[in-house]
Amino acid sequence: MGDKTLGDGRVSAERRKASYRAWLPVFRPPLVALGVALGLFVTALALDALVTGDRVHAGLEVGGVALGGMSRDEAAKSLEARLGKAGAGPISVEWEGRRWSVAPSRLGLKVDAAATAEKAWAYTRKGPPAALPGKRLSLWFRSRPIVPAVSYSSTALNRFLAPIRRLVQQAPLDAGLHIEDGRIVTTKARTGRSIQAKALDDLLGRLLISDGRRGVLPVRSIPPAMDDEGVIEARQAAALLLARPVYLSYKQSKWRIPPARIGGWIAFERRLVTGGSRGGLLLQASLDRRRVKRDVEAIAAQTLIRPRDAVFKVDGEKVTILPSRVGAGIDTERAYRWIRKVTASREYRRVPLLMRPIRPKITTEWAKASGIVRRLATYTTTFDSGATARVNNIHLLASQLNNTFVKPGGVFSFNRTIGPRTAEKGYQEAPAIVGGELVPSVGGGVCQVGTTIFNAVFFSGLEVVERHNHSFYISHYPDGRDATVSWDGPDFRFKNDTPAWVLIKAMWGDGYVTVSLYGGGPKSEVSYRTSEFTNMSDPPMRQTLDASLPAGGIVVDDAGIRGRDVTVWRTVKRNGKIVHEDVFKSHYRPKAGEQRVGPKPPPPKAKPSPSTEPTPAAR
Repeated sequence: MGDKTLGDGRVSAERRKASYRAWLPVFRPPLVALGVALGLFVTALALDALVTGDRVHAGLEVGGVALGGMSRDEAAKSLEARLGKAGAGPISVEWEGRRWSVAPSRLGLKVDAAATAEKAWAYTRKGPPAALPGKRLSLWFRSRPIVPAVSYSSTALNRFLAPIRRLVQQAPLDAGLHIEDGRIVTTKARTGRSIQAKALDDLLGRLLISDGRRGVLPVRSIPPAMDDEGVIEARQAAALLLARPVYLSYKQSKWRIPPARIGGWIAFERRLVTGGSRGGLLLQASLDRRRVKRDVEAIAAQTLIRPRDAVFKVDGEKVTILPSRVGAGIDTERAYRWIRKVTASREYRRVPLLMRPIRPKITTEWAKASGIVRRLATYTTTFDSGATARVNNIHLLASQLNNTFVKPGGVFSFNRTIGPRTAEKGYQEAPAIVGGELVPSVGGGVCQVGTTIFNAVFFSGLEVVERHNHSFYISHYPDGRDATVSWDGPDFRFKNDTPAWVLIKAMWGDGYVTVSLYGGGPKSEVSYRTSEFTNMSDPPMRQTLDASLPAGGIVVDDAGIRGRDVTVWRTVKRNGKIVHEDVFKSHYRPKAGEQRVGPKPPPPKAKPSPSTEPTPAAR
């Protein structure tokens, strides 16, 4: 069995050899010819490289000037000599029957000999490597003209081209659709045009060395991103949406939505589509969910039953919860889906509206679970009710502060809660302390509320996180217990360190503002003491000359405020244990006073000196 297998293998090998010998005479001539041709090609390239070296290849010319065999410097000099003054006569560019002419000298236009020589030298050396051998060998059989490089004044050329660009160039315009009074309006696509900068440079070079000195302006067409076919499907879809009115109904009420109003619901969106019978950028029409829902809600506003929040009714220290109520409103999401369904056909379009519950923000259940059961502290400060702008700011700020909740463990920030005090919010210009001086400022008076809430927190026993005193002492605030606040500046913050929520209630009236805190948890016992004033310092006095005053007279318009330091210590106990021992130190700088002074008194007249004349003799 094994001998037979070995024998068969020897027979197969001999057959393969015989087959090779039979086919060899057939392939030998073409292979030899291919080898010879390849050898000749390589030899020709080698000879070409040897002959050309680092010079411009034979067969290249510019404006009738043969550059073959020249170095780059030689080529540049030859071009400068022959073409340096080319183009004395005007050149012209044409486009669609119009012609514009200009003298090259006005453009500073001339052949750039050095750049042209470099361009000719690079013709057989730069570019796709596979194409270079063919370029080099073909030049031995047929010469090739090179378009000269040119130089010019960009400013002058742009000035010449400005009116041409205004006439020739135009931006492409995409096809589009929009709705006007329930009608579909189509914007036709338009192809744009642009002058090709690189081709224009080549044209200028050719015109300089040509006899006719006229050429066609190189203008490139710019297709629109969206052509007319791209909006056909969207137009059909929009036409279907506008085909008939939509009727909304709820119980006995019915509302007719005409196509003109439906048009306001339609949104057009551009999408890139790949594959299919027609790919590319297409316009699609659909109902905008947000617009439909907003419009349906407005149309059926009379059906709305507003929810009612649970209310913490306060009466002194007592807190009562007024229950919440669930409201009801149109289910706009279901209405949108139904409208989208019925507008997909031309049948009668009726959409029954359904109601959905609207839960209040503050439910009775949450209010009961909040732990707010009693008043923690209250504090009132007073102010001059005649300062109308300041009163406005205090009342506005108190209204923003009213009904603020602070969760257990949460930190209240005055600035974060109130936000910037701006004229857009209704704040007016009133005196405020800026840089130690009282100056008009939008939102002046906010520190009145800042001081009021600080004292309410002070007596509630809650943890004070941040508090800053005013820059100078204000006598109508309690000593050492004022608080200044400023947007992007000093803030007042406290932490709710109780297990219950804290509710901030603010009340205001003619010349007063009150802040009360309500919550729960263990009651706080608050005790405090205030130091005497220390480090008293007199205010500097600013003097102004008043010529109406008698000489040496002084009138004090503002006595200023003395600087001082004061410290307040607070101790807070809960269930007999001390939970806070606070030290509030306040340093008040003196506030400069103002006084007017009269002119300086004149210097005293000099007394006459004793006479030295002789005294007449007594007779």
